[in-house]
This record gives sequence, C-alpha cells and structure tokens, in this order.
Amino acid sequence: MKKERMWGVIVLSSMMVLSACGRSESTIIKTDQGTMTVTGDQNGDSVSITGKTSDGKEIKSEYSTTEMPKDFPQDAPIPKGFQLKGSARSEQNGDISVMVTCSGEAKVDAVVQQITDYLNAGGFKDISSFAVDASATLGGKKDGTDFSAIIARDESTGTVDLIITYVLKSNP
Repeated sequence: MKKERMWGVIVLSSMMVLSACGRSESTIIKTDQGTMTVTGDQNGDSVSITGKTSDGKEIKSEYSTTEMPKDFPQDAPIPKGFQLKGSARSEQNGDISVMVTCSGEAKVDAVVQQITDYLNAGGFKDISSFAVDASATLGGKKDGTDFSAIIARDESTGTVDLIITYVLKSNP
C-alpha cells in the first residue's frame, strides 16, 4: 500500500508540473521503487505514464480530458448529452482498467435505470446496486470484465456526475 501511495504522489505531481508547462515534454522519475517516464501533451489535455517497478513489473497509464480511453466499450451506458470530464486507462500485470468521468443534465433515478438495463441486457452477473439520496453505485461482472458506476448529483451545478469503470482481466 505504501508503494502504491508513493507512485500516486509521483504521478499526480508529474501531471501538475507537465500541465503547467504547456508544452509536450517527458520527465523521467527514478526512485528506489522503480523508474517511470511521464509525458504530457502541449495543451495539458493528456498525460502518458510508462514505467517499471523495482521488481520488473511494467506499468502503463494514460489520462485525458478530451478523449475516451482505448478499450473503453462503445456500448457503455453513458446518457445522451453527457460531456466527458476526464478519462484514464492503466495496464498492469496484463489487466486493463478504463475509467470515464462525465456529467450532464439528468435525474439520478433515470441514470440508475439506464445502467441497470445495460447490466441486465448485457448478461452481467453478480449485479449490485446501492442508492442513497441523490447518489448510487452499481456493479456487475461478465466474462472477465468487472463493471462499476458511481452516480451523484452535484448540488453546486445541478448536474449529475457519472464515473464508469471497467476492469478487463487477463486471467478471469
């Protein structure tokens, strides 16, 4: 856990530095836990991170505020009219995680129903859902894919925020 927290701090710090620079550059970071290269685009819209841990495991991550991540399912239950706020893709030990954060005008109940219908129609198993006030979480599993969604009303804007995550397991 301590190693993961250290990598997280390094990644976030690197993203802030690169986005502040406003140009495409790479930064190499070496620690006793491994080495990674962080590359940001000229506009600060995306960051790519590649590296190896001290035990030789490869890590690849990509973050964007303008593009959907590679491997994100095209049939994902994103409500019509929702706008992308950010995306992430990471690859480690053969597993791929993709996440999208978006927001838009909708009712939380309607978004929950859309995602529930998607899970049921898509053959997902172990479907779970939990709703409290103006927020909900849903999840399910299918053929080596774990799905989760977090839905919440943003009281300051009146919009609904949605985070959808898929974990595509290499060895289900």
